[in-house]
Amino acid sequence: MIIKNNKSVNYSAGSSNGDSGVDPDHEDVYKKNAEDYIGELEGIDQEYENKINDIPEEDRVFMASERAYQYLTERYGFKRRFYMGN
Repeated sequence: MIIKNNKSVNYSAGSSNGDSGVDPDHEDVYKKNAEDYIGELEGIDQEYENKINDIPEEDRVFMASERAYQYLTERYGFKRRFYMGN
């Protein structure tokens, strides 16, 4: 999933720990916000996974003009196809 070993999740979890160190009076708020955000990301990932699993594996092709979406193709098992514009 995008979320597993994802920089956004790791950053959110780490950020909440760092924020609580700077502002310990609001540690609970930072942790709750991080948990909520991670939960939202996990929900998005599950939705992606469900929709992508509806596509037969042989038809899972991702086309782009650059390699910016490599993480997406690796996570969800797309074949990558790159094209060059005029």
